Amino acid sequence: MKSQSRWLGIPAFLFLAVLAGCGGGPGGDNVPAQPSNLAATTLSESSIGLTWTDMSSDESGFVIERSTSTSGPWARISVGPNVASFTDSGLSASTTYIYRLAAQNSDGISSYLGPVGAITMTAGISLPTAPSSLAATSAASDSISLSWLDNSNNETGFRIERGTASTGPFTQIATTSTGVTTYSNTGLTASTTYYYRVRANNSAGDSAYSNVANATTLTTTARPAAPSGLAATPASSSSISLSWVDNSNNETGFKIERGTGSTGGSFTQIAIVGAGVVVFSDTGRAASTTYRYRVRANNSAGDSAFSNVASATTPSATPPAAPSGLTATPVSSDSISLFWVDNSDNETGFRIERDRGSNGGSFDQIATVGPDVVAFSDTDLDPSTIYRYRVRANANNSVGNSAFSNVAIATTLSTTTLPAAPSSLVAISASSTSISLSWVDNSNNETGFSIEHGPDSTGPFTQIAATSEGVTAYSHILLTASTTYYYRVRANNGAGDSDFSNVANATTLPAAPSGLAATPVASDSISLSWLDNSTNETEFSIERGTGSTGGPFAQIATTSAGVTTYSDTGLTALTTYYYQVRANSIAGYSDYSNMANATALSVNTSITLSPIADNLVSVNSNDAAIADTVFASADLVVGCNWGMDSSVQTFVCWKSLVIFDVSTLSGKTIDSATLRLTTKDASIGSFPRPWQIWAIESVWFPSAVTWNMVSQFQYSPDHRIDILDPPTITGQVINLDVKGIVQAWANGTIFNNGMLVHVSNSAPPNDISNDAFAFYSLETIPESPRLIVTYH
Repeated sequence: MKSQSRWLGIPAFLFLAVLAGCGGGPGGDNVPAQPSNLAATTLSESSIGLTWTDMSSDESGFVIERSTSTSGPWARISVGPNVASFTDSGLSASTTYIYRLAAQNSDGISSYLGPVGAITMTAGISLPTAPSSLAATSAASDSISLSWLDNSNNETGFRIERGTASTGPFTQIATTSTGVTTYSNTGLTASTTYYYRVRANNSAGDSAYSNVANATTLTTTARPAAPSGLAATPASSSSISLSWVDNSNNETGFKIERGTGSTGGSFTQIAIVGAGVVVFSDTGRAASTTYRYRVRANNSAGDSAFSNVASATTPSATPPAAPSGLTATPVSSDSISLFWVDNSDNETGFRIERDRGSNGGSFDQIATVGPDVVAFSDTDLDPSTIYRYRVRANANNSVGNSAFSNVAIATTLSTTTLPAAPSSLVAISASSTSISLSWVDNSNNETGFSIEHGPDSTGPFTQIAATSEGVTAYSHILLTASTTYYYRVRANNGAGDSDFSNVANATTLPAAPSGLAATPVASDSISLSWLDNSTNETEFSIERGTGSTGGPFAQIATTSAGVTTYSDTGLTALTTYYYQVRANSIAGYSDYSNMANATALSVNTSITLSPIADNLVSVNSNDAAIADTVFASADLVVGCNWGMDSSVQTFVCWKSLVIFDVSTLSGKTIDSATLRLTTKDASIGSFPRPWQIWAIESVWFPSAVTWNMVSQFQYSPDHRIDILDPPTITGQVINLDVKGIVQAWANGTIFNNGMLVHVSNSAPPNDISNDAFAFYSLETIPESPRLIVTYH
């Protein structure tokens, strides 16, 4: 718990008045120097801590004076020399205390330092938990936005402090209300770095500070000049083209707004384009509709004024007329030129379809061209081959396409040459086991492409695949994770192979981690571990979700390369969290690991139980009066309350029984259970043996239990505890781990009939030993037996 430390709201003139009367008493020339840096810090509802700097080397001690008022009266406290701190305890809660300090020696007393003050915490109210994850973000040239995590549930607000260095000094600039975790700091200086920290507060005081976060305000920038000359032109029944003049040289983009109708009405922003962009196509519009537009430039300083308003009306949604007069003319062994007549005035383009062969067959679309285009060159064809073509105009989806033109037929010329080499080969990592390749096909007569790969840029290269003509992409699979591969491609036909393309390379992504396991550690923490299956990761990214099936996931942390564990803290008790992990390298992210989940433990509870009954039974073959003794007596061991197996006296044997009421533990998970005993007598024989604690499965009553009855008791062999080190001295406190027995009671696995404590010979009741132990019974406090249990 962080302490509360603050100046009291005492008027300055009162402090001055106190200081004026705080001079030291008369003394010699060697009065010690006044101490410095006196500070008072709230520690609890009944204590305040004082610290100061000792400025002298000859003091015999320090005088601390305390009052609840700056005007006194003052209570004096003395401490020794060379002391720089003092804890004032036994104070009243929610009370203001004033302190002053002086050094003294035989020559006199120094001037008093102070006063300083602090307020003790409110009784029963704890300090709030410190906020965390403070982030500072530049918002403008004069403002910075702050945000943080609220980790407490009892704060009354947050105090925000600012400094110009990471180490301060910091000054409080604002406060927020309960639950408010954001703040905008305005009125700042441009291009200046500011540092911030936040802490929660309530009537008990202030929490510890959050982390320190910083941000630099943006550079002062003038607003951009407004664009002009905005023009709107209908492009089709569903689209309008815009263009404008860029009059600024400092915009970061343009905002485009649209309204409906020729006049009046409101505008809505529909798009943002980048700096220097002066055109835009507004698609998906309704036919026969008037739209109005305006544009403005923007940058970090804000938005410019708007441009002029321009309007345009989309044409009616009439299907375009079919083109006609289609002709096909062979140009070379691998190309045919097409021409047609455009009979429509509202098409958005033309679709060109082709069929191979002179008779029938199906057509496939091979290209589209824009409106008003009436020619097309079909390349990459086979020599000496017949091709059939048809064309139709198209408009927006709500209008549809025209009918087809006539069918035109042409045959490519006959010739064969080596294909041109492909170019612009690109290799991109697709996963930890695959790389995607693409290239530009520069030939019109290849029959396919050969793909080769090698271990470096100079080879040696080996062919790994071949593709058909016109195929300009390939996926290389079944690769090794985190490995760099080099590729080259060449075209081929009946005349041979082209030159090789450029060499391209890519590195497969790291292998995904596996075996992710989540283990609850406490009510606020879960431990993660996973297997690192990669060799080149730079870090691991850890993501967490709380949905019933996992996500949505958000990254909560990263670990360094090779680190395969993480402790997630600050969690909520009894809440299930889901996790996934992936590796990262310069090539990118791996696939995710398996998803693992765990539920944070509940908050532990601790109780201490006293026995509801205990007893000692004994047998003595030489003393019939003791044979069925119910309680220990002086006939056994003088002063013995409660003991266990013994033959200290001739053939006397002891068995100790004890039972606790554990009904409150039913169904609980036991974190620890300790049986605490205190020896009254301890005697170790010539052959000391271990002793044991057994769970008793038979019912017994203190007023009726006898040696013969205990000898016939049923014991639970699965719930026996062996103690290897017997007690050796009287008055020894022994703590015995009985968690297994108590958990069995809590689970209902066995009934709670108490525990039997005895020296081990073989197994009860046949045990004879030269060891004797006697323990204080429940009648003796505070030495009586105790069962201390922590559970959740």
